[in-house]
Amino acid sequence: MKNYGSSISKFARIMAMEAGLVLAVATLVPVATAQDKQARIFSAKAGQIVNDAVLAKDENKYDLTISLLKEALESKTLSIYETAMIYQLLGSSLYELNQYKDAVDAFEAAISSGGLLPNEATNLRLNIAQLLIANGKPAEGAQMLEDWAVDGGVLQPNHIAYLWQAWSQAEQYDRALPWAEKWFANAKPKDAKHYETLYFFYDTLNMTHEKQMLLQQMDISLRQSALVLRNRQ
Repeated sequence: MKNYGSSISKFARIMAMEAGLVLAVATLVPVATAQDKQARIFSAKAGQIVNDAVLAKDENKYDLTISLLKEALESKTLSIYETAMIYQLLGSSLYELNQYKDAVDAFEAAISSGGLLPNEATNLRLNIAQLLIANGKPAEGAQMLEDWAVDGGVLQPNHIAYLWQAWSQAEQYDRALPWAEKWFANAKPKDAKHYETLYFFYDTLNMTHEKQMLLQQMDISLRQSALVLRNRQ
């Protein structure tokens, strides 16, 4: 049977492989419905500035985009919808420049403005959660990601990986374990990193019975894999 005495160092390598968080920070520009049509449109003045900012962003001129958006935010006549959309675009532009803290602040300002629909605010919280995890605040980001799921967000496999990684980075292994078990259960096929990761948690949390069961499962899996390979020869 494989020696797991160096499970911590192996886990560190797994974390390094899995830690590349790919964030999909989008600029959401919802279409106004009939009942909120008047409230969810841009005025001519604000619309022109935002249009110029979007054009600059499309050309990867993020510094210019940010400057234009900050200029627009100085207006005292913005509606809450305009404010929310501008902060959201500002956040996505700051993200492109790897200014994650400022991006989080801009996204949170978009939510606080009151100009987003509930589903828009919920989706934006997903982006904030991932940014927090990537920006050295794993526990805060993981909690927000869990809250997002409770509020109706659908966790994808990469979100489940983010959760066990983030709670592990925060050294809250008891919070990481359920997500690591989900990640393990969903993995098809399972390879060494899946077994080593779950073994790490069981070992760290002194879950002796679970460790033994996992090792037995790994042994059976290896035997089955070997049989499949022999049959192919």
